[in-house]
Amino acid sequence: MNTNLVQNWRHNRSRGLIGSRCPICDKRFYPALRRCPTCLFEQTIPYRLGGPFLIHQRTATNQLTRNTAINALLPLSTIVIEADGCRFVALLLGAEPLAVGTEVEPRAIRIRGEASNEPLRYTIAFAPLGSG
Repeated sequence: MNTNLVQNWRHNRSRGLIGSRCPICDKRFYPALRRCPTCLFEQTIPYRLGGPFLIHQRTATNQLTRNTAINALLPLSTIVIEADGCRFVALLLGAEPLAVGTEVEPRAIRIRGEASNEPLRYTIAFAPLGSG
């Protein structure tokens, strides 16, 4: 994921995610797309997905992923998020099973490659609302 996008999101008070909206067919996309895949219009406009962010679908399996930036194992699941009429695949932090329809919030997490000299990278994952 684009580091500038994540850093911009981290400094945004409303914690919204910036996607895009087609001015012709009004479809919304995250991450942002320049061209609408529905009507093929060439110039979508930035759109803030304001939530609520709800789990639409969740995988049955969890995996532990080493986050060397914080030297910890993070339990991750793949989920489909629905917000403002837009659906997208995302990562879910935490091992507890969450039901479809549960509200979650985005978090920027810092990740690093296996080698210590690799640059830091960021990604966005979701966690249960109010979990810290």
